[in-house]
Amino acid sequence: THDQLTGLANREAFLSRLTTVAQAAEGHAAVLFVDLDRFKPINEALGHPVGDRVLAIVAERLTEALRPGDLVARLGGDEFGVLCERLTAPDDVETVATRLLDALRRPIHPVAGADTEVRVDASIGITTLDPHEPVETQLSQVDRAMREAKVTGRGRWIRYG
Repeated sequence: THDQLTGLANREAFLSRLTTVAQAAEGHAAVLFVDLDRFKPINEALGHPVGDRVLAIVAERLTEALRPGDLVARLGGDEFGVLCERLTAPDDVETVATRLLDALRRPIHPVAGADTEVRVDASIGITTLDPHEPVETQLSQVDRAMREAKVTGRGRWIRYG
């Protein structure tokens, strides 16, 4: 149920929890897809071990930027999923997305004692959960929003609907 590299929940655990939350329909909840922008050049220029360290640091920053009880998962590669439950209002997820982007923009020093500095940014798709929509439809919506964020300039979030 956990990703070995980051210690985060894996895709299977994320989808399971998402389905449970969507079916319960208790209060406001939202899903965010976070995709790192231009991560491939980090692996190519600095090597996969450094890229792996960057992913681990990104995982820590995402976790630190969330509230207790929110779930962050590594969905694969440089893609992460976030599930925010018990939001006071649906628009609160926009504050969460901005906080995540701010956390990721800080310089990363993946090699202890070295001057290597890496900067990453992310494109984030957001959707609020609708208990009347199938989870698969909502996942498609949040993925579409994330891809639109990438196409329209990266380093931003876009909310579906």
